[in-house]
Amino acid sequence: MTNKESIISHIERISSFVHNETDGNTLTFSTREHGNVGEEEPGEEDIRAAHRVAGDIRHQYDVKNIEVSSVDEWVYLEFEVI
Repeated sequence: MTNKESIISHIERISSFVHNETDGNTLTFSTREHGNVGEEEPGEEDIRAAHRVAGDIRHQYDVKNIEVSSVDEWVYLEFEVI
């Protein structure tokens, strides 16, 4: 298992985030588990989870440029694997 595969597996195991794409060394994950689809608003729990996962991977893996963002009800977690 490569480092990227290990990170993807880890994140999907500990959270509701799903791997969306890999662009070079950049991994992107998303969830709307607790988002309000009708109001198109992200769930506070999803945002907190993104920051928790970001802290977790920051301490366990060599990553940089970690970004948490949201669009409508979706919360995204994106970072670069070193």
